[in-house]
Amino acid sequence: MRIILGITSSISAYKTPDLVRRFCKRGTETFCVVTKNARHLVGIKALETVSGNRVIVDLNEAKDPLTHINLSRDADAFLIAPATANMIAKLAAGIADDAVSTMALAFTGARFFAPAMNSEMWKNAATVRNVASLLRDGWRMIPPEEGDLACGVTDVGRLADLNTIVDTVLGSVSDLAGKHFIVTAGSTREWIDDIRFIANRSSGKMGRAIHDEIRKRGGVVVYIEAQVSARVHGPHVIGVDTTKELQDAVLRSLPNADCLIMAAAPLDFRPKTRAEGKLKKGGMNAIELIENDDILKRVREADAKIAVVAFAAESSDLAENAKAKLSAKGANIIIANTVSDGFGTDDDRITVIRTDGTSTEHKKMSKRDCAKEIVNEARALIG
Repeated sequence: MRIILGITSSISAYKTPDLVRRFCKRGTETFCVVTKNARHLVGIKALETVSGNRVIVDLNEAKDPLTHINLSRDADAFLIAPATANMIAKLAAGIADDAVSTMALAFTGARFFAPAMNSEMWKNAATVRNVASLLRDGWRMIPPEEGDLACGVTDVGRLADLNTIVDTVLGSVSDLAGKHFIVTAGSTREWIDDIRFIANRSSGKMGRAIHDEIRKRGGVVVYIEAQVSARVHGPHVIGVDTTKELQDAVLRSLPNADCLIMAAAPLDFRPKTRAEGKLKKGGMNAIELIENDDILKRVREADAKIAVVAFAAESSDLAENAKAKLSAKGANIIIANTVSDGFGTDDDRITVIRTDGTSTEHKKMSKRDCAKEIVNEARALIG
């Protein structure tokens, strides 16, 4: 899961590095956006250290001129904590005059705010109206608590407990919390010599979309990527090259995993021998191939209980061939598509075939939407 944390200039901003750390411990990637005044209350380096991401203060200084749009599209939730009376007023009025308010206005997903301010400011009629306006607009509030305030009084206005904030955000957008997945993606390579190899056209886009969907919904993913069109950077990412490396990485990752989603396209064959250096033309008249191990067969030998979602890309007799593969692989579900529909494209037409004999044929849709359907099927398997 990815969240954007907007930090405004309440004195409680000093707590935000600890808030970020708590999100990270729950497997959440956090991107911090800080108002210019909040810089005087929280260390930018501290936020960058605990989050592992660059902090945004001024959108005009960002490398990407569309940061407020592109980062918002990739995030699953937007949280403003602490939220000052001033920021609440700007959001209620639709004002976007700094990085936090601009990104908040561009964000269309789950939105949260955790107010923190002097008790009189919190009770002020204008603040009450503005809070009500945000709630009508779909924002979810994590209410301030009663306690000792910076002004020396004991009253309502203190930032909510950090664990309450984390639990509220993650609990509202997550149905896979505590679930562990292995997702594979891309094409393996089998080497002929030191510069030539056999591969296939798999782009890894489906595996990436599945990875993102699980993270979005709070699941933990060990992501094993072979050759893909776009790399994933983050925790629990394993890069592999050959089919044997993919197999070894999957088997090592099985302990504690609830589900394996085998979206990669491993090669069925490899050259019997790999030549050293570069073969000359005369040395390449024929390449003898031998079969690679069946990864899913090895998985079932190592773990008979793990839920397995397999894939079948076929050029003909789609349903018939996929059903045969479902039985042979020992999978719980198989996701079938035609080679022309799915390889290297941004969309796909998938058919879900289950061991109970039922199947669902989906219309053509984006791979992100396919990923939602596939993860829903996996979620049903693991309960």
